[in-house]
Amino acid sequence: MSDADQFQLFAPRNDAEKVQWLLDLLADGNWHHAAEALNARNMPPTEGAKRMIREAAELSEGRVISGQKGYKLTAHATAEEIDHFTRQLRSQAAKMTRRVIAAQNFFYRRPRVASNGTH
Repeated sequence: MSDADQFQLFAPRNDAEKVQWLLDLLADGNWHHAAEALNARNMPPTEGAKRMIREAAELSEGRVISGQKGYKLTAHATAEEIDHFTRQLRSQAAKMTRRVIAAQNFFYRRPRVASNGTH
């Protein structure tokens, strides 16, 4: 059985299952890297599986934080961990906002190309 087949066999099927799967995994209150979490569930640490964990954290409605140390239940985080997480996310959001603005500015200031490919 390939890694992809094994992942499909053991992967949660819907958003609620994904979130609950991650909450159950993090119930010990510790930080867990994606690969470690997947290995604990006998799932191969493929990019698709890691993406599923990121998605579950995003869908958790604030119950899961993430960072360099991996993933952790917000209920078990310290004030310092929450502060670090929020600073990190706000910084990423600011960078993404600057990128969006730059792309929009470039798009709307560029020379218009006629439908026949000339300026």
